[in-house]
Amino acid sequence: MQTAPIAYRVFRWTSVVLAVWLTWVTWDVFQVRRADFASAAWFLLAGILAELLVKGQDNENRTEITPSAPIYWAAACVLGPPMAIAVCFGSYIFADIIGLIVFGFVRNIEIPQNGSNGNGLLWKPIIGRLKQTGRCWERRLQGDGQGRLIETTLSCPCSLVLSIGLASVVYHWLGGRFLLDGGPTHIWFGFIFPFLGLAATAIALDVVQNALASVLYDPIPRQNGILGWLARTGNVIIGNELPLIPPQSLLVIVSMMLSYLYVNLGAWAFILTSLPIVGLRDYYYQRIAEQSAYLDTITTLATYMQHYHPYTRGHLKRVADISEKLARELRLSAESINNITTAGLLHDIGKIGVSEEILNKTSTLEPEEWDMIKEHPDKGAEIISHLDFVEGIVDWIRYHHKWHDGRGYPETNTRSAIPIEASIIAVADSFDAMTDDRELSLEWICDSCGYSPDDDGRPAQCPLCGAHKRRTYRVPRTLEGAIDELRRGSGTQFHPAVVQAFLKMLDKERMHTDVA
Repeated sequence: MQTAPIAYRVFRWTSVVLAVWLTWVTWDVFQVRRADFASAAWFLLAGILAELLVKGQDNENRTEITPSAPIYWAAACVLGPPMAIAVCFGSYIFADIIGLIVFGFVRNIEIPQNGSNGNGLLWKPIIGRLKQTGRCWERRLQGDGQGRLIETTLSCPCSLVLSIGLASVVYHWLGGRFLLDGGPTHIWFGFIFPFLGLAATAIALDVVQNALASVLYDPIPRQNGILGWLARTGNVIIGNELPLIPPQSLLVIVSMMLSYLYVNLGAWAFILTSLPIVGLRDYYYQRIAEQSAYLDTITTLATYMQHYHPYTRGHLKRVADISEKLARELRLSAESINNITTAGLLHDIGKIGVSEEILNKTSTLEPEEWDMIKEHPDKGAEIISHLDFVEGIVDWIRYHHKWHDGRGYPETNTRSAIPIEASIIAVADSFDAMTDDRELSLEWICDSCGYSPDDDGRPAQCPLCGAHKRRTYRVPRTLEGAIDELRRGSGTQFHPAVVQAFLKMLDKERMHTDVA
């Protein structure tokens, strides 16, 4: 289990402290009447049920989605900030307690196989659903100590309290009337417009908190200080969070219906709006499942390539990492930055169509053998073109061996056909091929079996599996020699702007320059 970085833990405890402060302030400022508690109880019950309908976004359920947002937004405009905060926090905590109880009962129960009498078909989904309900506790109880357990349990509901509590305050500030105090005198300015502000505030706060948590939990070393950190946060927001916002516009409508119907129909409002809420939850889950399938496909393709030709394990990962850093240095769009890592991992996938004897040949390649190797960009592009979700990187892979001046392969009619992303991969690929990773890391690791010498040695051949730590048909250069080669090729083989960005990146990264 990965240990959470200090910055991430500070962020979570900050959320807890701010949530406590916001609760105290709103309880002091806004009046809470005894009659509010009956309505709050209905919203609390609906919130608990919604939290129990959680679905994991991946196989390990590290992140989850629930249909609870419309309920909390409705509570914010019906009950006011203090009671809305109580509903959010109470729903999450009570659902957690139920999950812990369920976890204790079903943790050791095996899901039955389909039996001839049909009992397996009956109990399998029930036990599976119960196990999913309590699965979060399986991760939490694997943590380090009670302090981490308390931190994990409190941080999520407190982040929710911040977004919903502040959104309810914004609703009041925009002139919205809390519906338990009576219907608004003007439907547009007393309810609809303030509610849109409420939903926008809650969504914006959720997006920012999720992006910050993602960046802090999985930081990139030496990411160019504050500007680099902010740039990565923006990329996470654009790449991961913004695509989920359009469907949330439907949640806003459902939540407005729930708020208005509750005042007029009472608890029946939850029943009338439950079907669209659950339907939207399943929509989100389907989208996440598609993204998961995409990542699984990428992993499968890269893994297949690694087994086909072992040296590519280290090479593919290094090209992907360098390409991503270069894309950031060149201030490319968030979409390009997100996709270029995938392109880096798959840029050599076309080599599965090249004879293994040629790829592993240690002597000089014959002209016809070189011609076969030169076919791998086109073959790789053909393979990737059949995957709809990565169709945007097809030309990046096809032209990653195309020179800036039009030479190279494959043939094209004009230089304008070469995307800047292909030029980035070309520089990253050439640099890694020239240096063979001998000087880019302090530790020698075999690309084939993962062996690392105990004596800090850097053997030419792995003593464990016998794999060569070098390209079979290219003599490795020193770091300085590779840089000189990139400079010489700037404007001819390599895109000048990409070379300049690469040199700036080297300076910022302060790569290890000791010659082995």
